Amino acid sequence: MSQTASHPSIAAVTPVRVRVTRDLLDSMQNSARDAAPAEIGWMLFGSYVGEEARIDAMHALRNAANNPCEQFAADALEQMNAYLAGSRDSLHCIGNAHSHPRGTARMSRLDRCGGHVGSVLLIVAPNATDGVTSRAFWFERLQDSVVAPTPSHEIAVCIEDRT
Repeated sequence: MSQTASHPSIAAVTPVRVRVTRDLLDSMQNSARDAAPAEIGWMLFGSYVGEEARIDAMHALRNAANNPCEQFAADALEQMNAYLAGSRDSLHCIGNAHSHPRGTARMSRLDRCGGHVGSVLLIVAPNATDGVTSRAFWFERLQDSVVAPTPSHEIAVCIEDRT
């Protein structure tokens, strides 16, 4: 059963899948290849429709980490500017994404500890050693205020071709 959320950026229920267009995902994978060996990231904009998170747009973010080949860290001001630009275009932030240029599209320990409750994390790994080049995760909404690390679980990625 789906519920109406108080804000379009907030899911009323836990999504069971993320839907993204092939063009958008291919663009992220290509950008990740181009940036390798450094990780790069994106803010994800879209909506929640029933039990589905839909990614309709993304905004690339530069990697401000001290060790960009080992982790992704967004600059807070750049993130805020992306959020404001999306809001001006009536887009709603539903989460973020970053690349794992080496290895797999699985969450690292840092990814688990840095999750935002009630949001999607998409990891793209263009050269995945296990052949899975994208995975999505949902960070659980908690009833209390204790968050460390944020409970999460993998949700399906559905790739659609738009004509």
